Amino acid sequence: MIEPLFVLKFPNKVLTDENPFDWVVSAPIKTALSSEEFKMLMQDASKRADRIRNIHSFIRIVPSKNEEMNTLLQHIPAHLEWFVDEYLLNRKSSIGIWELNFAVESALKFNYFTNSGQKADYVHDLQKLYNNCLKALKIDSKLLKYLPLTPIAYRYGEKVINDSHGISNIYDEVLEIIEWALSTSKTDYSVSGDGIEMVIRNPYFH
Repeated sequence: MIEPLFVLKFPNKVLTDENPFDWVVSAPIKTALSSEEFKMLMQDASKRADRIRNIHSFIRIVPSKNEEMNTLLQHIPAHLEWFVDEYLLNRKSSIGIWELNFAVESALKFNYFTNSGQKADYVHDLQKLYNNCLKALKIDSKLLKYLPLTPIAYRYGEKVINDSHGISNIYDEVLEIIEWALSTSKTDYSVSGDGIEMVIRNPYFH
């Protein structure tokens, strides 16, 4: 007799039999959009879901021997969620932009530590942190375009972003930078293929 097993999967992308709109409260009605508009919206939703899942997969399986670095990793999804909570509540973003800054900051500091063996400077300057990561990796890249480089005013509500398109660009850039920072980190583990799959034996089967 074949022993029963549980297969636990953590995919790092949207699977072929999944629809990202199934996860959205008050999802867009397909008939209210043109076929091209709906297709583009689906592509955007799938791209975001792919990146979010990939980020979570990395954080789940890539432990660091440094406790401070582990803490940075665990903070990334929390900061992303706090941004979403604020935006959904107010339809604008102020403190949420600061949270996104922290999410990126945590990812960049983790990247720099794994590639250089040194802790990053205790600064919130994303451009400086990003440039240091590039130096450690010995590559050239340009990802920072929409995210405010001086986010301190958003922390205290002195600045607010009401433009939904602008916020969308910032959020997409944040996911891209975090995914890049984690994927180029030097670790003993990697996430590839369709993500994580664990086969667990049924302890009650005899």
